[in-house]
Amino acid sequence: MHLKNGRLAGMVGLLGLACLPAFANAGTVTFGPSEVNLGQGGDGSYRTSVSGGEWAAFGISLENVSLYTSPFDPVDRVGIVGDTSPNPGVISFLSPVSGLSLAVLQAPQAAPALLRAFRPDGSVLLEQTLPSVNDTTLTNVGFAGTVGRVEFFPADFTAVTTVSFTSVPSPGGLGAGSVGLVALCRRRRR
Repeated sequence: MHLKNGRLAGMVGLLGLACLPAFANAGTVTFGPSEVNLGQGGDGSYRTSVSGGEWAAFGISLENVSLYTSPFDPVDRVGIVGDTSPNPGVISFLSPVSGLSLAVLQAPQAAPALLRAFRPDGSVLLEQTLPSVNDTTLTNVGFAGTVGRVEFFPADFTAVTTVSFTSVPSPGGLGAGSVGLVALCRRRRR
């Protein structure tokens, strides 16, 4: 009976540990053609409309944005920009995230850029204003806390080139991972 319980504890432990990646997912989205190819990345400057669901496999959806290609982008010449002012560009996360970082590209002489992060319940977590710039400027902006979506303004002159984040653990994944760790510890003691 002792051997049978040890095997069972080992199997439960391995199954629980298999759930650990579910709450340790990190992602980076660059909006390049290697992720979703909508024709971005060629020579010259142009925009391609985005319907919103193209990046669902990366854990995000987009609203009121277009992909752009621009030789002025010092990172990789592609990113997203809002479609129309005064409406913001919106990046929504399919599940809440933490450790959020945006690489924001600002055009010279444009109005200050406003970034607004929202909690999963829709309340404002943080607003950050980036001052007007004299040259094309890339700024990395980080957000502490759990985020459900981000808005950025002014639409025509503020772009996002990269989004990096860590998925927030789901309660079920945490529970399964914890059970797995306990089961493995109990098995090792015997």
